[in-house]
Amino acid sequence: VFETFPWPDPVTPEQRDAVAAASLALYERRSALCLEHNIGLTALYNLMDDGAFTDLAALHRALDEAVVVAYGWPKSVAQDPAELVARLTELNRQISEGERDYHPFED
Repeated sequence: VFETFPWPDPVTPEQRDAVAAASLALYERRSALCLEHNIGLTALYNLMDDGAFTDLAALHRALDEAVVVAYGWPKSVAQDPAELVARLTELNRQISEGERDYHPFED
């Protein structure tokens, strides 16, 4: 799946740092919650879906927003699944048809 996934490109160092920082914050909080409550990820996310751990949900939103900003899209796209899929599909089409330059893993 990742071979054809349309990664954000180009990405600025600031955008990359924002995604990394949001990822680290989420990972650290999620790990702490699992240890604190002696639960695994499935139980954690089931509880979060039921309204628990609102701070973890906020960290997920922050990561989602950092990622869409790396694509050059408005933060609101992160919370609109249909718009997100439409944009990723269109980006994938542009890349696969050679309409845009694409080198996401070159620095």
